[in-house]
Amino acid sequence: MSSDDKLAKLAYDAGRHPMWQAYAEYLRLRGIGLRRDALATLNGFIETSAHWPFEEKLRFAQWIARQNDLPVNNNNLLPPPLIKRWFAATVDAYLAQAPDSSEAHFLCAMLVVCAIGSRPPGTKTPNMLDLLERAVELDPGNAKARKAFIEWTHYFVEGDQHELPWGYIGAVDKDLGAVETALAMLPAIAPSRWRDEMQEGLTQFKAAAEAWQAYKSKARTVDFADWCIKNGGPAHLLQQIERSRARGKPA
Repeated sequence: MSSDDKLAKLAYDAGRHPMWQAYAEYLRLRGIGLRRDALATLNGFIETSAHWPFEEKLRFAQWIARQNDLPVNNNNLLPPPLIKRWFAATVDAYLAQAPDSSEAHFLCAMLVVCAIGSRPPGTKTPNMLDLLERAVELDPGNAKARKAFIEWTHYFVEGDQHELPWGYIGAVDKDLGAVETALAMLPAIAPSRWRDEMQEGLTQFKAAAEAWQAYKSKARTVDFADWCIKNGGPAHLLQQIERSRARGKPA
């Protein structure tokens, strides 16, 4: 399904709610490329919805969360003006009122991704992985939170390790803990190509983090690449080192 078709479907679903008609029209206009008209419609919706009772704002936020497989930065579905006007405050209030709610933690995690800069200056932004892990602890059946934790752990650790074998960018101890948690969560996910890819990637990240820890814990007279060769480092890193050196690049 194309992104425009998805917006059309979302517009239809939102339009079934009497109070969300303007939001549905905004989605429809975005889907057919009428950006200026869409934003004008969105502004009207924001002004009206800002006066909704908390319960209606929360109902809308819960619906938004159900539309995404993962917390992703979808500016069409959750545009920044809406986030800044009342969505962020509503989700934060929900978590404060329901600290034992898995859904509240998941919603707040989604907000962290979509709404950087939406909170007032000086407000501490919670850690997304902590929120997702807590969501799963509170409700092991929250498949979206479980899948999101795994996916985002893979994304963050991949970024921290992408300079290996030349260097490790992030905090290796923290990364290793997140990877181990993600691997422990995987068996509850139904078998799929996605699960296989996550399993393979996370297993490689775990091996690389453990090798880096071992390397850093010893008196070093060689670089990490040579240490891996000498000590039988992770296979995927050894292959990368071999390819780099075959091309005449230092590794």
